[in-house]
Amino acid sequence: MRDIVFIIFFVIILLISFRKPFIAVSIWLWSGLFVPVYWLYGFAEAIRYNVVFAASAMIAYAFFNNKPPLKLDALFYLVLLFFLHTTITTNNTLIFPAVSWIIWENFFKVILLFLFIYLIIRKQNHFSLMIWSIGLSIGFLV
Repeated sequence: MRDIVFIIFFVIILLISFRKPFIAVSIWLWSGLFVPVYWLYGFAEAIRYNVVFAASAMIAYAFFNNKPPLKLDALFYLVLLFFLHTTITTNNTLIFPAVSWIIWENFFKVILLFLFIYLIIRKQNHFSLMIWSIGLSIGFLV
């Protein structure tokens, strides 16, 4: 029963997120923190929700007509410089390359989430929804 309710919720939120990219980014963040797979036990356990919500955020942003103007400030360049530094040091590491590239792949996913938060979250209500998704996901687990 829990899986059916969650799949219905999942489909509704997915359809809404294609129209509003800030909802897609907030749900992407929520699914990364909450990890809904831990709470499902049936057929819905096999779906990788974080990947689906990340793809929906990318697709929604690509086809969104009213994209906010891109303001590149010092924070963006510092994160980009840090990502470049991490990539170079991962390439020249002394430990096993297979292990370091797995860690780098997880770091890349975090940077990708940061990039889409930076591109999409601009208004007060967008930020409030993102904070609510963080608070509810952490609050549910505590």
